[in-house]
Amino acid sequence: MKLETSTTSAWLLLFKAGVRRETATPAALFSQGAFLWLVLFIFSRLWESAFRSGFSASESPADYVWYLLVTELVILCSPQIFRNMQKEVRSGDVIQRFMKPVAYPGLFYFEGLGIAMVRLLFLGSSGSVFAALFSGGLPQSAVGFVTALVLVPFAISVLLLFYASIGLLSIWMYDAMPVYWIFSKANFVLGGLMIPVSVYPLWLQKISVCTPFYAILFSPASHVLLSTTPGVGSSLCLLCLWFIVGVALLGWLYDRMASTIELGWG
Repeated sequence: MKLETSTTSAWLLLFKAGVRRETATPAALFSQGAFLWLVLFIFSRLWESAFRSGFSASESPADYVWYLLVTELVILCSPQIFRNMQKEVRSGDVIQRFMKPVAYPGLFYFEGLGIAMVRLLFLGSSGSVFAALFSGGLPQSAVGFVTALVLVPFAISVLLLFYASIGLLSIWMYDAMPVYWIFSKANFVLGGLMIPVSVYPLWLQKISVCTPFYAILFSPASHVLLSTTPGVGSSLCLLCLWFIVGVALLGWLYDRMASTIELGWG
């Protein structure tokens, strides 16, 4: 019981450390905001141009701007925790971190959640203002947009699990960036980062549904789109499914990493 309490306290301390770390760098936070606002502006103009050129869809250009806001929030609010994990593996500091009461990936995961929540508050609020300005108004479904925002933290928690798994791969690969590049490109396409999966060819939609990227990006953001709005329960079930898969993958990699360290460095 004491061990469970101390572990939970450690998680909370890591979360608070992430909050303090992110609030201590307002310039970096503002630069992320500027990037988000620029992306919203550019794509709001692109969607308007596409619709004027004959592109037809059930939604309006404004709907796609709000959709983009949600998908970008998931990506921009999720810190790339694998980078620091990779640095520690290269420097050898990973051995000392194994002595902590929290499992090594958890040190970065819970701190990352704290960072993500600070970013979400700032980028979500400011991004909503700029999305309204660039799209010409509020989303057609206010309930759908609020639902999407509620689902964003769940999506971030799943994405961070996969980022942590990529970080653990550096014990064998030294440089895990190629894995991240592949992952991010798959997320871009199969998750529907810029373009909703619902406008893809049917065969590509079927592939997307079977991946975590669909659950992480499209499923939460699709609540903004009236023609493809899934049930909240369906989105939560998808996220829970991939959360379990992510935890299992991370746990398996962590066990292999611990064995490698004991054999190679112990």
